[in-house]
Formats: sequence, C-alpha cells, structure tokens
Amino acid sequence: MANVETADQIFRTRMVSASALLEGRADLSRYPFRLLAIHSPRGSIGTERMSFLLTAAEHLMSFGWDVVNITDTGQGGAPIAVMQRRLPE
Repeated sequence: MANVETADQIFRTRMVSASALLEGRADLSRYPFRLLAIHSPRGSIGTERMSFLLTAAEHLMSFGWDVVNITDTGQGGAPIAVMQRRLPE
C-alpha cells in the first residue's frame, strides 16, 4: 500500500500527488496556504498523465479549490496543476 501524504509533507513541499488525492491518502485538513500544486507522474504517456491530473483537479474543486494554471513540464516530466483555495464567504 502506498504511503499517506501527511499534512506536514504537503505543507513543506506545497505539492500533492494526484493519486494520493483520488485514493484518499492526502491529508489537507490543516494545510495553511491558499495555493497548492498537484503533480501527476502516473501514466505511461503524456495524455494519460494529463487526464489523471485533470481528474484530481476536478475532485479538489468539489472541496472549495479552483484551478489557477495547468502545465505540462515536457520531456517526460509530470504535468502540474496549480490550485487555489476559495476564500470563505
């Protein structure tokens, strides 16, 4: 079983994996920042990685986050989505 991405790990890196989000292994309960990056190393080709990343971004949107930007790092790197937590109304 893959490791839980703890609040402390996410706090230090300001990044979380798409797989941890979708598998319920990411603890964002005490995340103090408004911006967070999601990375998606999963998938054998770029289109699979991007699809997995977009699924994770949409999942996080249902918890009060919005997409700021999405980029493909190229050269076999993982695509990244920058997310921003909505301010409470």
